[in-house]
Amino acid sequence: LFHNFQRCYAELSLPVQLPGVMIKGQAQQNISLYEYVCTQLCSFITSLPASLFPALECTLLDAVLSPHMLTALLATDAWCFLARYGSAELCAHHISLIAQLVKSCCGECYQLSHLSLLLRRMLFLMSADHQVVFVERFSPKETSNLLLWRQVNVKALTPELQKPVTSDITRTAIDQCLKWQSSKCALGELEQVNVALAALVAVCHAHGEALNLGLQLSITETLCQMWTIITVEQVLSQHCIQQTVALLLSLVALLIRVVGPTLIAQVVLFLSSLLPLNPPDHVRLAALDFLGSLGKIVIPPDVQGTVLPKLPCLFASLLADKSWLILQHALQGFTLFAEETCHEAVVPHSLESGGIKNKVVSFLNKVITTVECKELQVERLKQENNILDAHFTSLNMCAVNDPVVMEPSAKRARLEHCEEYESALQTAENAFKTLQTLIQEGPVPERIMVRLQALQTIIMDLNNGR
Repeated sequence: LFHNFQRCYAELSLPVQLPGVMIKGQAQQNISLYEYVCTQLCSFITSLPASLFPALECTLLDAVLSPHMLTALLATDAWCFLARYGSAELCAHHISLIAQLVKSCCGECYQLSHLSLLLRRMLFLMSADHQVVFVERFSPKETSNLLLWRQVNVKALTPELQKPVTSDITRTAIDQCLKWQSSKCALGELEQVNVALAALVAVCHAHGEALNLGLQLSITETLCQMWTIITVEQVLSQHCIQQTVALLLSLVALLIRVVGPTLIAQVVLFLSSLLPLNPPDHVRLAALDFLGSLGKIVIPPDVQGTVLPKLPCLFASLLADKSWLILQHALQGFTLFAEETCHEAVVPHSLESGGIKNKVVSFLNKVITTVECKELQVERLKQENNILDAHFTSLNMCAVNDPVVMEPSAKRARLEHCEEYESALQTAENAFKTLQTLIQEGPVPERIMVRLQALQTIIMDLNNGR
């Protein structure tokens, strides 16, 4: 079933409509292929004898771990139905196994995303007594369990558990960040800090502005310390630092009402230097979260002269982005800012370009810019299906040939030599590009030319192996 389901890309995308289940007293309605298959699958599960449940569990797990997102989602829906249909003990047992699998995932991968979605949904179905046992088994006071709690919505827990678990996650995560700062900020240990920051993001997302003020201030203090360590050059050259910056931006956005003016100005200046250098998509998306959140507050007078002149350029650069994903989020973020901000002058200055203004107006008016006929739509779906088939085949081959993904040792305090070379070269390249731009803008002082000649000598010595 799952194998054939993932071959129905076009039918799921259109979507194909099928007659739904007849309900007494109601007219029969058409439903999507996805809903039809899901309904039939859940009905089939109820007819299975207990002896076949082990095979069912293996089949569902295999489908959840599939690279095909809709197949994994179908298996997730079916598994949640099983959790409701079965006993509370069966649900608790499954959640415990899934939690162990989440903790065992190496790095960021699609398997982790699918398992985490399943865990988040099933935790809402867990009985109160079993939730207590779950919290005791995967205590948020232990750093190793932050891998799990960063994926969990604490609102799924009973009200009695939410407050202590939230407090424990926050304090454990902050302690992890402080430990990293006191250990000379080793790059090899930054992945553990990213896990801690992700756990803080999960807590702030779940509670929003209702999060305890003391915890909010503790997180903000940690953010201030983290921002002083990171440089633009590091973000451009190191993937783990890119992830750190994205998480920090998300946290500042979520806590925008309590962060101080100094941190707001620091982040805006940082983005003014970073965004023109075209950082990765996830960093730009996090930057949009931050920029959109500025509409919720009055920029403090002592930093208005620093912050407000920078905002139009930042918004304009993101609204002009060629990536449809960035553009869509930029339109949403700018609209959110424009609707809420009391600094109205920023809005027209961000729309000085006619092209950008037209995009925003079309977005606000919900104008559909592209209309496909049925023939073109079918042809596009065929092409997309071929691309996805090749992608899924590649992922399956990687899983067969290399089933175990090795992660760097958590205790490694420094980069391997090849990574150090790459980092140093990236920093040097960025510095040379900056120099090149400055030289092109005007006359170069003689002392600068002397230092450039000295650099040329150093580069020649490096090429000669000295």
